[in-house]
Amino acid sequence: MRALKALGVLFLASAAHAVDPGVTIASVHSAGQEVCKTNYVHPADKSLNGIYTGRCLAGVPDGAGVVLFRNGDRYEGNFEQGKMHGTGAWSYASGDRYSGQWHKGIRQGEGVYTWARGSKYTGAFVADVRQGKGTYTWANGDRFVGEFRDNQHYNGTFYTARGGIYKCRAGRCG
Repeated sequence: MRALKALGVLFLASAAHAVDPGVTIASVHSAGQEVCKTNYVHPADKSLNGIYTGRCLAGVPDGAGVVLFRNGDRYEGNFEQGKMHGTGAWSYASGDRYSGQWHKGIRQGEGVYTWARGSKYTGAFVADVRQGKGTYTWANGDRFVGEFRDNQHYNGTFYTARGGIYKCRAGRCG
């Protein structure tokens, strides 16, 4: 975790991972799709494993499904060739949640990451990090709107909950 102090406010950024509320096991069953149940190991992090239930192709998750991970996390969404792909949501045992686009097992595209403590990021993800246009809102109501690079706010505007407005360049606001 990296911290940046600006305007007396400490900006914290951390990496994170989420489900399309419209995709459920019931919807898979009602669509008449073949449902399988199999062990699942996350392709990018072998320590994340659990039980997959959902559509399969040749015994591999492919289509709508749900993974209940042994650590208490849950992913519900779409799979392609055994990897999270398309729209899906990951709910963490910690209470954090990511909902949005996935590409070959990583967050890629538009998404929303909500931390259990109340902060929220809405915007672009590239290669599993906040990258591109987005909005980060802290639990206290402060927010940054603009460009993110490598999970950090970069160029944009910082709005305080008390009405302050500050321009930010290269990660510094003032």
